[in-house]
Amino acid sequence: MGQTNSINMKNHLLQILLLAIAFISLQSCKDEVVDPDPMEHQPGTNKLVQVPADYPTIQEAISQVSSGDSIIVSPGTYEENIDYLGKNILITSLFYKDQDISYISSTIIQGKSGSVVRFMNGENSKAIIQGFTISGGTGDIYTRPNGNITLGGGGILALESSPTIRYNIIENNEATDISGANGAAGGGGLRMELGSPSIHNNIIRNNKGGFGGGVFLDATEAIFKNNVISGNEAIRADFGGGGGLYLDFVKPNSNGNKVYNNTIVNNLSAGEGGGLVIAGNTAYDNLVFINNIIFNNENNEVFTRLDANSEDFHPSYCLIFGGWTYGTNIIEEDPKLIETSFLLENNSPCIDAGEPSVAYNDHNNGGNALPPCMGTSRNDIGAYGGPKAMKLLP
Repeated sequence: MGQTNSINMKNHLLQILLLAIAFISLQSCKDEVVDPDPMEHQPGTNKLVQVPADYPTIQEAISQVSSGDSIIVSPGTYEENIDYLGKNILITSLFYKDQDISYISSTIIQGKSGSVVRFMNGENSKAIIQGFTISGGTGDIYTRPNGNITLGGGGILALESSPTIRYNIIENNEATDISGANGAAGGGGLRMELGSPSIHNNIIRNNKGGFGGGVFLDATEAIFKNNVISGNEAIRADFGGGGGLYLDFVKPNSNGNKVYNNTIVNNLSAGEGGGLVIAGNTAYDNLVFINNIIFNNENNEVFTRLDANSEDFHPSYCLIFGGWTYGTNIIEEDPKLIETSFLLENNSPCIDAGEPSVAYNDHNNGGNALPPCMGTSRNDIGAYGGPKAMKLLP
């Protein structure tokens, strides 16, 4: 009987020890959380090639790989324009290793002319561009499905394609030259048309377009979240301008555009929509527009046109400076942003003020938000709130 009690006691102590180890391990994991889905950034298990070790240019590497492969690009400036050629591949800087944001600013695709990055052959969500600075583009002339010839996408252009564009700085691009383009040019940073792109965690700044200075989403079904759109310009007064973001119609028979947790700030337009323009009689079909900051944009924060009536635009849990009559839970005041990074200051009214549903919660540690989120786990309005928030600027 004594021996049995001794064995039981040892087993009991062993169980306590194992539970203690498990608890300590769990706490360590929680303390080390930086990104809620680190595997998101990783190359696949197929062929992996490196630039410039295996091929001197990114485009040469693209020509040698197949869908499902990955291209890893070392730091440097690559003076080229790239086309995915219909291949669903991951192209990433060394950012993928440990999400070190210094690789974003040190790995530059510098376009010569035209669109710096192109998705024009039906690419899907597995066609990914990640972890770069993309600059120097002037947009491409192309023929739209309706036969119109247009120019767009100074930094990135996608037509009838659905790429994933994430963790990039897209800056100093333009789409303004209307010669040979039937008089229309738009989407200085990005132009997406007739696709279902995922565009998240990007800095889109200091781009210029005829309209849609930062981003032009034309008949899309986009997921557009956790982006900072700042310092962009629309140089034309017609089309409403749209210095920051231009939403034009929606992809037919789709689930609509999902626009949430973005910061649209300090953009300007020769037209009436410095921050956001919404146009077209289908623009509101299934539109989700929540948890966004629209602040300090020149020539009206929001402008609606072309049968997109203002009374039909119903944003919620947003900060729109000066207010919006038809929204719900709209904050009208200064969001109190840190000047260079656009992070929220400690006294920002956007902290813990977003959509309260658990699906939008900030990534957190036991109910307390982890940087760059603030406060509790409830969503922070703006680009640095929600489960995928990541700070890309120093």
